[in-house]
Amino acid sequence: PDLLQCAQQSSNPLLKEEEEEEEGGTKSIFYDPTAASASASLRASASAAKKPPQRGQLVASKSSRLVHSTVWTKFKTQLTSLMGTLSQTRTRYIRCIKPNPQKVPKKMDHYSTMEQLKCAGVVAAVTISRSAFPNRLPHEQVYDRFGMLHRKCQDLSAVPVESAIDLLLSHVLKNFGNTTTSNTSNTSNTSDDDESSPYCIGKTRTYFRSGALEQLEAQRLECLTQQAVLIQRFVRKILCLSCFRSLKLATIRCQAAWRGYRTWRTYRIVWYRIVQLQCAVRSYLARSLLHEKQRHAAATRIQTVQRRLVAERLLREVLRACVRMQS
Repeated sequence: PDLLQCAQQSSNPLLKEEEEEEEGGTKSIFYDPTAASASASLRASASAAKKPPQRGQLVASKSSRLVHSTVWTKFKTQLTSLMGTLSQTRTRYIRCIKPNPQKVPKKMDHYSTMEQLKCAGVVAAVTISRSAFPNRLPHEQVYDRFGMLHRKCQDLSAVPVESAIDLLLSHVLKNFGNTTTSNTSNTSNTSDDDESSPYCIGKTRTYFRSGALEQLEAQRLECLTQQAVLIQRFVRKILCLSCFRSLKLATIRCQAAWRGYRTWRTYRIVWYRIVQLQCAVRSYLARSLLHEKQRHAAATRIQTVQRRLVAERLLREVLRACVRMQS
């Protein structure tokens, strides 16, 4: 559909003439399924109504113009039929390349291979493809892959995907050379400024110029790197916080053990000093009591001796008086 729309808006005189003929009733060389079915039905009804014209006979078109049945019209009809058949299939182009003229296995002739590729048009096709929009991606893949580069695209779920992609790419690729903001899929192919635009939005795919997709991938990698760094920062924060809490708990336990040991050691020292003080006081009190008892004992002995001496002297006097009385 993108190539058909591009061909319809081409500035080539031959393609313009074919488009004018299509408007007049003649079919274009590019296949359109609806137009092909309508044209086939018209041809079937026309062939049933009248006989096919002979060679050299004039044929009247719907626009009342006389057109000769030439080789070009036959070729165009056959090409249209072929394009209609191809459009209903999934085409795969396979090019067989001989690795060497001798057809010997496990031998590669680079010069012969390159010549075959050049003659087959592969090199020219790759060169042409790389000269304009070498990279292309579906709209959904572009939106899913590069939507992270613009946060506003997160709020565009109700907007068509072409508009969301246009807003995304216009914001991300605004510094890609001297580029301008491209239009949506309806006007992106007809604008003259699209020649310098780094991308072009089609109906089903988005086309990128050389270097634009690489810049998007680089920005996506940078965004993923930033997100990875952010995730790593939070993970490291959690790990460091967990380690800090473990170290804090271990430190508290160590401090508690050390403070307990210091308190126990201080208690032991104080207890030892108190015991020593108690021993000294008790020893002093015991010595004082002993001295008091010794003094009391000594006084008792002195009193005993004194009383004995007094009793003995009294006894002598009584004996002396008795003797005197008896004599």
